[in-house]
Amino acid sequence: MTSTPITTVDVLLPVRLPAPWLEETLRGLNAQTTDLWHLVCVIHGEVGGLDALVRRLVPDATIVFVPAEKSFVYTLNLGLSKCSAKYIARIDADDIPEPTRIMSQSQFLDAHPKVGLVSSNVTWIDSNGKVIRIDQASKHEILRGLRWKNVVAHPSVMMRRQAVLETNGYSEKATHAEDYELWLRLATTWELARIESPLIRYRVHENQVTKTKVIPSKSRQAILEARLNLARTREESSLAARLRHAIWSVPQNFRSLRAKH
Repeated sequence: MTSTPITTVDVLLPVRLPAPWLEETLRGLNAQTTDLWHLVCVIHGEVGGLDALVRRLVPDATIVFVPAEKSFVYTLNLGLSKCSAKYIARIDADDIPEPTRIMSQSQFLDAHPKVGLVSSNVTWIDSNGKVIRIDQASKHEILRGLRWKNVVAHPSVMMRRQAVLETNGYSEKATHAEDYELWLRLATTWELARIESPLIRYRVHENQVTKTKVIPSKSRQAILEARLNLARTREESSLAARLRHAIWSVPQNFRSLRAKH
């Protein structure tokens, strides 16, 4: 009987067909400067050989299968439930981690016990892998920016599993904005940080959820509630929080209107 190796970081990777860049993502993980990580891959919907590809490139991966009718939030939370390491790194199947990503973020969390989530700047690439731009955001801007909009690239984050468990993970009330809503809730009890080096190559393409999905009204309401709770926790103006939310909602409302026509 073999024992499960002790890992420092679980890498949570949700994936669904066609996943044309999955192999690049997996090879990026295999190129990490540390081997203290374990892949938790959640295949959402039709399998179509995705499991075989994951097994070939990351033989010890934990693979979880989710029916197509389940939501993306359900998929993420199921993946979280399969993670047991101290830290959880998120990545998507169209992005590529830089070789030092897992080492840099895990060392940062080791050194900053009050930080519940650390993200990084990102290198934006197109569907062919060509660099579009590189983020230059300051590590000090993350909380200030979150008050206005989501300034954290979801696949760039590494979270303390304790912090995620305390907040009960992603909320089904925040469909298509589940990451932003979670960051706001985490910020009520934990510090959030950003590493200024770009540690992920973030692919921009036409089929991204952020480009094709509308944030529904119930999700916008969940964001408002999270904003107000953050303001209360930090003894800030709820009126200012509502104003920021109204400004954030303008493009969301326009997108909803366009989707109806």
